[in-house]
Amino acid sequence: MDIVGMAIQLYFMMDPLGNIPLVVALIRNYPPKKQRMIILRESLFAFGVSLLFMLFGTQIMSAIDVQEESMKMTGGVILFIIGLKMSMESPSGQEEEAAQTEPFLVPIAVPFIAGPGVMAMVTVLGAEGKNTTITGAVLALVIAWVAGTLTLLLGQYISKFLGSKAMEAIQKLMGLALTAMAVNMFMVGFKSFMHSPVK
Repeated sequence: MDIVGMAIQLYFMMDPLGNIPLVVALIRNYPPKKQRMIILRESLFAFGVSLLFMLFGTQIMSAIDVQEESMKMTGGVILFIIGLKMSMESPSGQEEEAAQTEPFLVPIAVPFIAGPGVMAMVTVLGAEGKNTTITGAVLALVIAWVAGTLTLLLGQYISKFLGSKAMEAIQKLMGLALTAMAVNMFMVGFKSFMHSPVK
């Protein structure tokens, strides 16, 4: 898979457009400058967690005796569920009450941005990168992270400009695309599993 393709998958998985209503609701009581600082900080936390799983996810899985093929199939199932949920739900219906305390690591960084689906995907990309080069996978993560962070920073403007109906349509399309990617990931893992002995 090329860098652009990996970056697009990761961007869809991070779902910054779908997260806009959630993030806006959580930080709406803070001044604009503080809101930007919170988004940047939480995005950095999410990037750090994702990079950790990309670089060391395989070792973590090996330590608990989980094969790469099983990891791909599990990742595919998780992505499928999340993609299906994105296709069915409305962003406006996910809004939460504003946080009483400033969000810190949870819930914006984890699980809104770096959720279980992202962690599963970056772990798989990191494992595949060991057969070629990890540089491309890391670069794809950086591209997706930058795009996702910019989307969240412009969240209020995007939401007002597009309107709730357009935001809902975009999320459903992203969910549909993610579901298709999930099926492909599962099938690749299943084929590898069928052609390799169980360890």
